Amino acid sequence: MILANNNTGGTGMTTSAPTRRPVIRVFGAAFVLAVLPVPAHALPPGHATAWYNLDIAYGNLGRYAEAIEANREAVRLNPNYADAWHNLGFAYAKLARYPEAIDALREVIRINPDRAVAWYSLGVNYTALNRYADAVNPLREAVRLNPDYADAWQVLGLAYAGSGDRIAALECVRPLRRLDPVRADALFNVVGPR
Repeated sequence: MILANNNTGGTGMTTSAPTRRPVIRVFGAAFVLAVLPVPAHALPPGHATAWYNLDIAYGNLGRYAEAIEANREAVRLNPNYADAWHNLGFAYAKLARYPEAIDALREVIRINPDRAVAWYSLGVNYTALNRYADAVNPLREAVRLNPDYADAWQVLGLAYAGSGDRIAALECVRPLRRLDPVRADALFNVVGPR
């Protein structure tokens, strides 16, 4: 999950250099939520960031259905809140609601097309549906945006293999070997010559 910026002014949009909230605050919020549930009416009306932070707490507790509801409210209040859309996609995926995850991730990409992790997540959700051919282009975009993205290279190789293109799958081994030799060997064992 993505942590909220401290400097969003309640809009979800960064107003200056991004800073991350300390992990202890997230765990603290999760602890408070676990001990004392936060009713929706207790949140400030119109503050997308408050709903987003509630999502983080629910997500840390593994309460993904509630995280979805919190993020749906965050994106209703701020339709351009890319982090909330991303976490919404993550929560849908955790509940194996892949088509809805894909829709949420497309929103992230609409807002921020240079976000490699959103392209990667989109590809991963297509692979979860065994839609390997549909996964290839988002994963290619992820490695174009971030050539050092080992996870994306590995899943791209698997997507190529799943779509029947073993040559392209093997071509993913070389950049992955530079980044993570162990995973490159694992990918080669799956897609290599038989």
